[in-house]
Amino acid sequence: LGGGVIALAVGLFGRLRHPLPWVGLGAPLAFVGVAVLAPFVSGRIAQIIGSPLPLLTGVTGRLGQANAARNPRRTAATASALMVGLAVVAAIATLGSSLTASFGAVIDRSLKADYVVQDRSGFQGMSPQVKDVVRSAPGVTAVSPYLEVNWHEGAASKQVAGIDPVVGPEVLTLTMASGSTGALGRGELLVDAKVAADRKLKVGDVIPMGFVARGGTPIPTVIGGTYKTNQFVGNYLLSYDVVRANTVSPKDTAVFVKGGSRAAISGALSAYPDVSVRTATMFKADRKKRFSQVLLIVYVLLALSIIIAAFSVVNTMALSVIERTREIGLLRSIGMGRRQVRSMIRGEAVIVSLLGAVLGLVLGVGLGAAMVRALRPSGIDRLVIPVPTVVVVLALAAVIGILAAVFPARRAARIDVLRAISTA
Repeated sequence: LGGGVIALAVGLFGRLRHPLPWVGLGAPLAFVGVAVLAPFVSGRIAQIIGSPLPLLTGVTGRLGQANAARNPRRTAATASALMVGLAVVAAIATLGSSLTASFGAVIDRSLKADYVVQDRSGFQGMSPQVKDVVRSAPGVTAVSPYLEVNWHEGAASKQVAGIDPVVGPEVLTLTMASGSTGALGRGELLVDAKVAADRKLKVGDVIPMGFVARGGTPIPTVIGGTYKTNQFVGNYLLSYDVVRANTVSPKDTAVFVKGGSRAAISGALSAYPDVSVRTATMFKADRKKRFSQVLLIVYVLLALSIIIAAFSVVNTMALSVIERTREIGLLRSIGMGRRQVRSMIRGEAVIVSLLGAVLGLVLGVGLGAAMVRALRPSGIDRLVIPVPTVVVVLALAAVIGILAAVFPARRAARIDVLRAISTA
């Protein structure tokens, strides 16, 4: 745990250009450390979590609370199975919520266009003729196509974007750190300022850019300027005509438009049914929706691990009932009814489940926040704690505890009193 905390501290607070590897090292170490040390704190935490039970169910709640706290090692081992699954859920939920919020902020910062024209899938690209049709739509004042293509520098594969050298800066936010956007019109390259600093590049330097369309032969390209990070356009930017000339069968990734109306632009594109016109707000919402769909798939897969973890609660409670057969018999002999026995077992199971949930959520949210902070240089600068998800997970943990206790509680309630008392 100490090693994990140190690695996380270095990654989060050290002045490193690439903090993510340190966070990636510290997170699993801290995770394992918490899991190993859980038995030393689980007893006390179980007492705290179970403190409302005596008020709600009386003596049976107090017995359930005491049973969950008296064997910290077994309680922690059972809770750890839930802790692992819920910690991953909490970490991904925190990262996902922060990514979604940050992505919306990226679009707001990076995009000045009124409309974005793309193919409906967002991946196949569009005919280069689309931009000319859009340009002819009534009221349109500025149009810039956007084209991405891979290039290589030595063995490293990279990506460069192409925009209209004149109109592009009107529809995309390009804040220059050095040089000017006019360099695009001269066929020169613009580079992200952070990338330029990392690679020690400056205006006037020459980069050999290899394109498949040119047989991979490097083309000496002059750096004409550097711009502040714009995650929408990436790290390298050229004139659209230069990128298109170095692309085999070019298809525009998008067309950015200012002026006009959505209806007018859509009407002009009636011959292109696979192309959609979105406002900037619609474009942002669509990207968030796609990201949410990916997260949903991840959550479904993680739900399976939580279901499996629930079986560990069932097994532990069943074994606990077998071990305490004589104890349960004695309680029955002095007046405890079957309903009270079931209530006691359910209370114990709920405490164990909530213990795993609390440890998992605290650890998961913490690690998720650490990953978000480590990704700040990449533009992920919005930390969002998924409070609704945390509340839902806590409620589900209680439900898991109740359901996991159904079979053990029924078995405990059906124990024959005389045989139980005579059990050694």
